[in-house]
Amino acid sequence: LGSPYGWMSAYPSKGPDWIYIDLGKNRLIDKVTVYHQEDDWLICGAYTVSTTVDGVSAETLATDKPWTTQGVVTGNSEMVVSSEFKETLARYVRVSGMDYGHGQSALAEIEVYGVRYQSSFK
Repeated sequence: LGSPYGWMSAYPSKGPDWIYIDLGKNRLIDKVTVYHQEDDWLICGAYTVSTTVDGVSAETLATDKPWTTQGVVTGNSEMVVSSEFKETLARYVRVSGMDYGHGQSALAEIEVYGVRYQSSFK
């Protein structure tokens, strides 16, 4: 997430903070797993997982306009949290609106899972 320590919000966070992942092209996805830093005080208590498709400008990605909510996490105290949702087409995946119990939050890793499908040719 940009450094050997992962992604970290500013301190004290004035939020809401966000980070997005560019998958390179539109892909079918159905799950996002967020790994928080190992320090308990850096765990995100609440956040939203959202997606959008290709063709969105960098300026627009910095707004709430193009994003579709896929999962909402609240009351979290776990180090690893998965959000599963109906398969959706996405190029960008965002984790946003983080709630910090101690004024700051840190993520170690974000995994995005794609839908596997079989096709047969005759």
